[in-house]
Amino acid sequence: MAIACEIILNTNLTQKMRNWRIPLNFPAKVFKRIVVLLTFFTLLCVFRLWIIDFKSPSFRVMDNPVAASESFLTKSLSQMYLYALNYWIILCPDWLSFDWALGSISLVDTFLDARFLSIVIFWAFFLGLIWTSLNSPKQLTALSLIVIPFLPACGIIKLGFVIAERVLYIPSIGHCFLICLGIQKLLEIAPKAKKLIAIAVILFGVIFVARTRIRANEWTTEELLFSSALRVCPNNAKVHYNIARLATDRGEKERAFRFYHQAIDLFPEYESAIMNLGNLYREIGDFHEAEKLLLRSVELLEEFPAAWMNLGIVQAALKKYNNSLESYQRALKYRKFYPTCLYNMGNLFIEMKNTSMAHRYWSEAIALNPRHEKAWANILALLDNEGKTEEVVKMSAIALQHIPNDPAIFFTRANAFGKMGDFQESERLFLRAIELRPDYAMYYANLGVLYHRWQKPVKAAEWYRKALKVDPNLRSVRENLSKLQKK
Repeated sequence: MAIACEIILNTNLTQKMRNWRIPLNFPAKVFKRIVVLLTFFTLLCVFRLWIIDFKSPSFRVMDNPVAASESFLTKSLSQMYLYALNYWIILCPDWLSFDWALGSISLVDTFLDARFLSIVIFWAFFLGLIWTSLNSPKQLTALSLIVIPFLPACGIIKLGFVIAERVLYIPSIGHCFLICLGIQKLLEIAPKAKKLIAIAVILFGVIFVARTRIRANEWTTEELLFSSALRVCPNNAKVHYNIARLATDRGEKERAFRFYHQAIDLFPEYESAIMNLGNLYREIGDFHEAEKLLLRSVELLEEFPAAWMNLGIVQAALKKYNNSLESYQRALKYRKFYPTCLYNMGNLFIEMKNTSMAHRYWSEAIALNPRHEKAWANILALLDNEGKTEEVVKMSAIALQHIPNDPAIFFTRANAFGKMGDFQESERLFLRAIELRPDYAMYYANLGVLYHRWQKPVKAAEWYRKALKVDPNLRSVRENLSKLQKK
């Protein structure tokens, strides 16, 4: 692209194009620039190929239905319609969406499709523009800025997207240049209408600035971004999927269920939506429906480690331990370094009463991700249950090197020091845990127990009351406080 722009901007192509031949006598300066650009371009291409291990990227039908179409007519008409739509987005940026895949644009498979008219209008306009540009170097430069940067995304090579607004940034510069040339031409043709033209330009400028501000605001939150996309692409399953995902994160389960089902209705083979819907059913305790959906998800995409892991979690909840272990192993087959899966395998072995294997897999999870809080918590709890208090102190010190502000580790470490009789250190650690998580009543309660054992009844009663203030339903704390008051 850059090389082509160098040729256009630094040589007089207009006269040469009349003779249909390309000039060979480039200025030395231009030639040097071309060599430098070509060298860097080659190095970037090699680097990009190295990143993907010199393999061609694989795209699915859902990513770009146009490229995946087997009909030459359908592919050609649809691709030409995309050209028209891309230019319309530059011309009138009202239809903007963060994603254009998964049913956003249906294929044009016949000349009788109403959208074929837009293809005819676009090509008539664009070919006319090219013809008039042959005698205008400036207009030719503007067209070059529109066309050349767009070439990589024009369907010559297989792409993983239908429309990507990011590829229109440089073409939009050429479009602005073309508009300026048009305004200049209007002023030459109708000099008396100078004020009217100026008013029109200012008006359009204000409109486009306002539209830019509105669009920028839509990118400030996920909710606004996804809602705006739903207006433009109501048939895009990915938009519904993202709204459902956002609703899940906010705890709006009913809304999440509705949008996940809509996403799957629009695209029945949407394995990620099916997996997440299965996870939702798991959260409400419907493990059988969850298992059914997760099995469907891995059926659609076998190399889907997250779905295999979630299937393993559901099967473990259903006491199908052998199936669960097999699912976890499949997840690790497709993603070798998967600490969350290793953590869940440890949980499975705890269910199977195999503490040594549980410890092994939790340790492997920590080795891959030293900041895995749940794996650390489980290892420390296991050691504590086995009465290995000194080992708890040792391991919790290592854990705090990686996650220094985890209240659960401070709590476990405090309990260990309390069991060892070091009440002063235990007190310090309990207070630190409470400082990090002041809304958890058990931390207050255990500090009360420490003071109770430490023969400090006034402080014990104080912390028992604080625990009940945070959670009035702690029966054991009420009983301890009652015993303390009877003495």
